[in-house]
Amino acid sequence: MRDLFELLRRDLPLAVPPEDVALVGGWSRSTRRVEASPEEEASGVAPVAEVVDAVWTGTVQCQVPTVGIAFLGVGDKVYWVKSAPAAFGQQLRVSLSGHAHFGGGWGDNQLPLVPVSVAGEFAESCRMGALQTTTGAPHVVCEVDGASLFIVLVQGALARTGRCRNWHLRPAAAALLHDEVQALFMQRRTGAWRRPRGALDAP
Repeated sequence: MRDLFELLRRDLPLAVPPEDVALVGGWSRSTRRVEASPEEEASGVAPVAEVVDAVWTGTVQCQVPTVGIAFLGVGDKVYWVKSAPAAFGQQLRVSLSGHAHFGGGWGDNQLPLVPVSVAGEFAESCRMGALQTTTGAPHVVCEVDGASLFIVLVQGALARTGRCRNWHLRPAAAALLHDEVQALFMQRRTGAWRRPRGALDAP
């Protein structure tokens, strides 16, 4: 995860000028009842348990419309998903499900949930990042048990929307980026990234 974060931190300022951004939001909680599987019951798990889900919902506040990519890094793999096309107030989401799964994304465009171990209060286990950032800079939103959710925001004027409402960087901006970073902004809406050998050493 750190390799991709550093690659983005190094490359994006070449193509994306900084614009102040604030992330405004808060946590909410809900409780649901979950039935144990026969195998879990046989091992002594209660047949029905109450599970607490916590969700941080926020909006991106910027002087201009934005697009973004959310990344979820765990181990040597990073999942990513794009936001909706350029708009004011992009909706960002962070979720913790039952002290066992962590995820997030943009509105209806969500990342996969990854397993984590959360002990005690959510607030004590979740390390939230600063609520101020800029366009063109990777920014950590939340970290839980070694998994990290971070985002990159870009001015909407630097993106164009294609088929199926999937946006891409405009060619002039994309041409300034390293091939691996360029691919993230020019391809499909969602995917997964692994660091190829020698990626950071490439010119």
